[in-house]
Amino acid sequence: MRTRVLLMTIAMTLTAVSVHANPSSLSLEEYCETLLSLKQGELVRLQNGETGVEGYALFGTEPPAYLLTGDPWVDQLVSTASRIEVLNEEIASLEYVLSQLKHATGDGPSTSSAAEGFDQACALLCAADEEFIRSLYHCITHREPAAQEVEAQVGRLQNGTLRRNMVQYFFASPEYVEQNHDGVRFITDACQAIYGRQPSDAETSAWPRTDRSFIVIDMLDSPEHLAATQDCAALWRRDAASVPTLPYADDLSSGLANWDVSKVKPQEADGALLWQSGNHLPVSWRYPIPMEDVVIEFDGWCEKNGLGVMWINEESGGYFALLGGWFNTRSCSDGRIRGFGLPAEQREYVDGAHIQLGEWQHYRLVRSGDWLDFYVDGTRIIHREILHRYEGQGTLTFASYGSVVGIDNLRIYRATAQEGSAADGVLQAGNRSS
Repeated sequence: MRTRVLLMTIAMTLTAVSVHANPSSLSLEEYCETLLSLKQGELVRLQNGETGVEGYALFGTEPPAYLLTGDPWVDQLVSTASRIEVLNEEIASLEYVLSQLKHATGDGPSTSSAAEGFDQACALLCAADEEFIRSLYHCITHREPAAQEVEAQVGRLQNGTLRRNMVQYFFASPEYVEQNHDGVRFITDACQAIYGRQPSDAETSAWPRTDRSFIVIDMLDSPEHLAATQDCAALWRRDAASVPTLPYADDLSSGLANWDVSKVKPQEADGALLWQSGNHLPVSWRYPIPMEDVVIEFDGWCEKNGLGVMWINEESGGYFALLGGWFNTRSCSDGRIRGFGLPAEQREYVDGAHIQLGEWQHYRLVRSGDWLDFYVDGTRIIHREILHRYEGQGTLTFASYGSVVGIDNLRIYRATAQEGSAADGVLQAGNRSS
């Protein structure tokens, strides 16, 4: 979506050239500043609860489910959450255009000159959290971070995110990806961030032509990185002996160490994990789970919209199930999901209000044999046959849309032959809804 917003902003800016051509009119820079101010004002009004601002968000924070498509560019007409998401992208793009205009007129530093100031920056691999995060901004995004950015990322580290996951997050961030660096610059950034040193001539002249995310993982697992971080190894990785194995169980009493919350701002409430999911912003379980013959149990809480559960393999294929979706008007499942918010391939729906919003309930998801079943408080809502099967393991992820959602008391274990379509979904002792 960022590319689409940037193109739209550039188009608006080019349209303003006619304004700039008239000496009595606003300058091009003034035009962009005025437009930016209007967008920021609209954002504040929406955040204060207004609806119908500038013809958008006509139904506010609770639009009718049948009007929502999952595309924020469409949904912004009726949904406050979607309009805010688009506005934030528009504002970021306008700020970028303004920075380039100011550079062209000599009123501000250029993006390139700012980046050059961090060309030689290296990550402080074993420094305190704040200095480590600041060094990642320097050597990966090539800029000085804002105080609130540092605070947010330090918070994620202190909530259990490993430093290796933070490095992966920085390299996968839209900000870095959209800088579109060539291979030499990428390898330079990776050596500075992962090894804490400048690259050799051999490394920059023979950089691998493969997926960059895999290169980052290989470097993080390399003997050089392990040696460079041996004095702070616990901050970067967990010992094999400390990594849990199936069956998994987490009541979150020890914090968020078992969860990847790098894409959200987590809230801890009474020992549970809560977050504002926005447009399918996910949290993920850190450890692989079986793709087949598995039971996933948890206590869930949903403010306005249901909580989706997805587990997919390395080829981005897997299963999805959602109770209380479309603002608790229907539930669904998919046997060939590719990711949250992506087109459905084998989607089936069950109409009805299947969950209790604002209350903790116990969820039980079973993939056993040829069946996929989903229960809430012992009542089976989804029951479908899926004949194909996936090999190996996958990543378990939870997300919603336009709602605060919560998780507690996660349990993952192997399904038995008696579970699946014949299961009665009896509640387990000790969960929040019992």
